[in-house]
Amino acid sequence: MSTNTPLPSNVIRCDSLLTTKAIVRDTDYVTILPRDVVASDLSMGALREIPIRGSMSRYVGVRMLEDEELSPFANVFLETLRGLRSVGKLTAAK
Repeated sequence: MSTNTPLPSNVIRCDSLLTTKAIVRDTDYVTILPRDVVASDLSMGALREIPIRGSMSRYVGVRMLEDEELSPFANVFLETLRGLRSVGKLTAAK
């Protein structure tokens, strides 16, 4: 980490937003979630916000089957991602 802070020794990986919010609400764990995902929890006082200085980035990958045609929805989704990349909202992975 850039602040030379050691990584936590007890980490939970959870792909369920509801479960993640319950873990954070009921324990002393913390997480990073989009504001839209926790807006109602914040307004009700079920969760509280800890401000983070600086910016964050993450990689998003897309995998496709080589011999399969994409659905119309998948094509629109990929075009949206490409559009975001072209205006600097996304950076292509190296």
